[in-house]
Amino acid sequence: MNTGELLLRHARVDERVQHLGAEIERLEAALASNPRLEQARARLEEARSAQREAAQRLRESEREVEGHRARMRDRDRELMSGRIHNPTELTKLSTEVQHMKERLSVEEDAELELMEEVEARDEAVRRAELEAQRVQAESDASAPELRGQLEKARLDLVEAEAERATVWADIPAPARALYERVRVRPPVAEVAGTACGACRVGITSGGLQQLRRGELVRCDNCGRILVLG
Repeated sequence: MNTGELLLRHARVDERVQHLGAEIERLEAALASNPRLEQARARLEEARSAQREAAQRLRESEREVEGHRARMRDRDRELMSGRIHNPTELTKLSTEVQHMKERLSVEEDAELELMEEVEARDEAVRRAELEAQRVQAESDASAPELRGQLEKARLDLVEAEAERATVWADIPAPARALYERVRVRPPVAEVAGTACGACRVGITSGGLQQLRRGELVRCDNCGRILVLG
């Protein structure tokens, strides 16, 4: 294997090392946290918060309605007791009781609506709980496979890094220095016909002759080290 081929092999192995490193990060993140599960739990907490708020409003409404109902009964008993004989007072009290009944009717209707809202909130919580449980079960079921993939990726990374180091050691120092000066990635490209396989810009006839002689040539356009396929 000539120097150019060694450089190409090193570039490919290095690219595999980078890919494996990114894959390991992805798998570790997937095992550490599950965005779908976090979203499901957030929706569940949101549903529970709305449920608590609706239940609180219903309790407050029930206390208020019961208080109004008790006061209306007291005023109604007073009206029917026969203790008030003054027509004006009787009319005033009768009107007050009637207004209390009308207001109570409105409040009871509102209370029924709150009861319906609480039932809807309860159902929303039930659905959110089922969804969170389903996503949790899926997460638990996928964890062993993810751990297996992570272990394999780590082993593959160790092998790839070892191969990269071995290939690098076989490359002559001047070629290594040239390789390290290339800023684009990958730093090596195969020749495709008479052009750079990366940027597709044609190679001069002089450059092709140098390559055929086994010399290292860089693309005039992208700066990559060229290797004959």
